[in-house]
Amino acid sequence: MTPRPAPAAAYPPAMDDEPLAAWAERRDARIGQLRAVPLVTGPGPRASHLNPDAPRAIQRWNGHLWEPHGFAPNLAETRRLLFPTPHPHPPTTPTDTTPPRPGHGQTPETGAGGERGEEKIRGEADESGCTPGPVGETL
Repeated sequence: MTPRPAPAAAYPPAMDDEPLAAWAERRDARIGQLRAVPLVTGPGPRASHLNPDAPRAIQRWNGHLWEPHGFAPNLAETRRLLFPTPHPHPPTTPTDTTPPRPGHGQTPETGAGGERGEEKIRGEADESGCTPGPVGETL
């Protein structure tokens, strides 16, 4: 009895799936990335929210391995180091200078209704405070 060959899915993919230049560009894009590792006893790193008061080692990716970069005493300080805010106080002036678009609200030029030439909706009061009755009704 001869052994059967393994299915094709068991073999690793061919090495020519991605050009080397594309792989190197992807790898180099991560250089300088920081990560935090909690310094706690137990079975390896865990979720950061489980030990918010535990100190953390800050590591930096150099393209080949994670190297020591710094230290943070707790989770709050770690987040300030890893995710710095670019502007502590955002600008109060709007950055969009486009004028507002006209809507269907009440405006000084058109009165109720918002569009020029638009008829008043039945049931709305006019300038005198009177509400129009049903169409075709005679007094």
